[in-house]
Amino acid sequence: MPQRLDRVSLDLWHGTFEFAWSSREELLEEIGNLPEAEAAVRSFTAVGAVAPVRLSNADKEFFANAIERWAVDVGELGLPPGVWELRCALVDDVAAFRK
Repeated sequence: MPQRLDRVSLDLWHGTFEFAWSSREELLEEIGNLPEAEAAVRSFTAVGAVAPVRLSNADKEFFANAIERWAVDVGELGLPPGVWELRCALVDDVAAFRK
């Protein structure tokens, strides 16, 4: 039986962003119950660890905003490893797309 990868990757305009699978799980658990999260969460769960996640710009903005709200509650250092960096990469990616 193949072993699950311990990283998840996202395709962004400027390359691929990777972070820990455990951080992905915590992120999806934290925001998965938000009513507007369904499509964005589906993007993560549809590919699992098989392929890079591809998010629409709207989903990138959703995740960036949700992570920012989460950070307000727990502080940047209280977020799982790589999640704040993910938020920053998503913000940069959306801004690059709008140029």
